[in-house]
Amino acid sequence: MFLVQKRLFCLLSCNKSNIHLSSYQLCSLCSFSTASEHSSNHRSNFTLVDPLESCALSSKEAAKRANGRICEKKLSSSSPSIEFFKQSGWSDAQVMKLTQRKPKLIFANVETALKPRMRSFQDMGFSDTEIVQLVSSCPGLLYLRDIQPRINFWRSLLGSNERLIKASRRNMFLLTSSLTQKIEPNISLLRECGISEQRITQMLVAIPSFFCRTNKYINESIKHVEELGVSRDCKMFPRALLTVVSLSRSRFDATTASLMSFGWSQPDSIAAFRRHPVIWNYSKKNLSDKMTFLMEEAGCELTYIICRSVLLTYSLEKRLRPRYEVINFLDQNKLLDKGRNLLSVMVLSEEKFRNKFLFLLSKEKFIAQYDSYVDAVQGKHLVVESGWSDAQVMKLMQREPRFLRANVETILKPRMRSLQDMGFSDTEIVQLVSSCPNMLDLRDIQPRINFWRSLLGSNERSKFDATFATLMSFGWSQTDTLAAFRRHPFIWNYAKNLSDKMTFLMKEAGCELTYIIGHPVLLTYSVEKRLRPRYEVMNFLDQNKLLDKGYNLLSVMLLSEEKFRNKFLFLLCKEKFIAQYDSYVVAVQGKHNVVVEN
Repeated sequence: MFLVQKRLFCLLSCNKSNIHLSSYQLCSLCSFSTASEHSSNHRSNFTLVDPLESCALSSKEAAKRANGRICEKKLSSSSPSIEFFKQSGWSDAQVMKLTQRKPKLIFANVETALKPRMRSFQDMGFSDTEIVQLVSSCPGLLYLRDIQPRINFWRSLLGSNERLIKASRRNMFLLTSSLTQKIEPNISLLRECGISEQRITQMLVAIPSFFCRTNKYINESIKHVEELGVSRDCKMFPRALLTVVSLSRSRFDATTASLMSFGWSQPDSIAAFRRHPVIWNYSKKNLSDKMTFLMEEAGCELTYIICRSVLLTYSLEKRLRPRYEVINFLDQNKLLDKGRNLLSVMVLSEEKFRNKFLFLLSKEKFIAQYDSYVDAVQGKHLVVESGWSDAQVMKLMQREPRFLRANVETILKPRMRSLQDMGFSDTEIVQLVSSCPNMLDLRDIQPRINFWRSLLGSNERSKFDATFATLMSFGWSQTDTLAAFRRHPFIWNYAKNLSDKMTFLMKEAGCELTYIIGHPVLLTYSVEKRLRPRYEVMNFLDQNKLLDKGYNLLSVMLLSEEKFRNKFLFLLCKEKFIAQYDSYVVAVQGKHNVVVEN
C-alpha cells in the first residue's frame, strides 16, 4: 500500500491543476485505493480533490489551506457527500474545514451513513446550527453506530446541548472515547474522591481531555496530589487534580524550581500549591516577571508574597502593574487618606476598585493617569476608534466599569460594527450606547433594534393602529388589544400575518375568541413552522387514539422543539406513521433534512 501511495503521489504531482491537496490528506484518501488502481484508466477517473472545487474555492485558497507538500490534479466529478452537506445548509468554509479534519468523509455513503446519522441528531432535538457545530468539532461521530446512547449519556451528565458542544470543541476525541473503558471509570473515580456532580460537570467543560486519560494515569495523579498535601475533602482538590493531570512531572518541578530561585523554600511552594494550584499553570517566564515586579517595583518583601501567594494568580499587565501605578500616583499626590495594603487593592473587583480609587482621577489634571489605566485593561479601545471624547469615555466607564475589561475583538468591535451596519452614525452610536450600555452585552442587537425601529422608527403610527384594527376586526375589544400589547408587544411586529394566524386558530384549530384573547402568546408563533405543524401532529395522534388524554393547544405550542419531539413526535416513529412524521419535519426544518425513504 505504501508503494501504491508513493507512486500515486508522484503521478499526480507531475500534472498541472487548479486544485491543491496536502500530502497528508492524499495519503489518507489513498487508503481507499487498491493495487489495481495503477492503470491509466483508473488514474484518469480518480476523484480526490474535486470536493474542494465544489466548495467554490480558488486554487490559491485551496493551496493555502493545505499544509505541507502540494499535490495537483484536476478532477472531473463531484462528491455526493460534499453536495449533501451543502444541501443541508453547510457553508463552503464549514465543508472545507470538515473534510480537512476527516478526508474520508469525501467518500462516505450518503444514503447508508450520512443521512441516518444526521437524522439521529435531528431526532435528538439538535438544531441545524448545533449539528454543524457538533459535527465540525467531532467529525468522528459520523462513523459511530451508537450515536444516540453516547449523546444521551453526555447530555444527562452535562445538562445541555450548549455545554456538550463546548466540551467537544475543546477536545475532539471526548465524544468518541470509550465510555466503558475510559469515561465512566474516570467519573466513578472522581465520585469516590468526594467530588460533586456539579463540579464534575464543570471539570468536563473546562478540561475535557482529563476524562480521556487512562484510569491508571488518573489514579497516579490523585496519589501525587495527596502527596503534595491536598486531601480529597479539601475544597481545592479538584483544581489541584486538574493542574497535576495537565502538567508533566518535569514541568511541575520546573515551576517549583522557578519559585525557589527567588528564595522560596520547598515547604513554602507546597503550601502555595495547596492554596492556589492554578499558579503552576503559568509559564516560568510569567511567574518570574510577576516575582520581579512585586519585589523590585512594588517593593514587596519575599515573606509578604509567600504569605499572599494569591498575588501570583493575577495578570501582571492587566491588574498588578496598572493598579499599583494608580495607587502609587494617588499616594504621591496625597489623594489617599492613608496608606493601602497591596493585597487589599488587588483583590477588589473592577467595579469596587473604580468606585474606591479610580474616580479620584476624574479631575481634568489627572486624566492622563486615568487614560493610562484604561489603556492597560483594554477598555479605551472600545471608543477611541469610534471618535468618543474623553468625557464620553469617562461617563460610560463610570456607568459600566466592567467594559474596561471587555474583550475588544470578540465583544466590543462586533457590537459596534453591528450598529454601524444598521445605519447608525458615529454620533448616534455614542448617544445610543451612552443611554443604554447594557446593549453591548447582547448578541441579538440587530433583531431588537429592527423591532423597535419598525415600531417607532419612521412616523408609522398608522401601521401601529392598523394592527389594532386587524385584531378588532376579529372581535377583539380595545381593552383586549391594549392588554395583549402590554403582555406581548412583539405581536405588533407581525402585523402582516396576524390575520392568517387568527383565521387558522379560529377556523382550523377551532379555538374560541375568548381563548385566544386570554392566551395572546399564540400570536407570537409562526403559522407555518409551529402552529399548523404541531396542531396537525396532535390532531393525527388524537384521531389515531395515540394520546392517553386530551391536550391543551397552548401547552403544546409552549413546548421547546426538543420537548415536543420527545413527548409527541416520537409516537410517529412507527413505519405506518412515517409520512406524518416527515410532513412535520419538512414544515419545521425544510425538506433537505428528511431522509429519503427507499
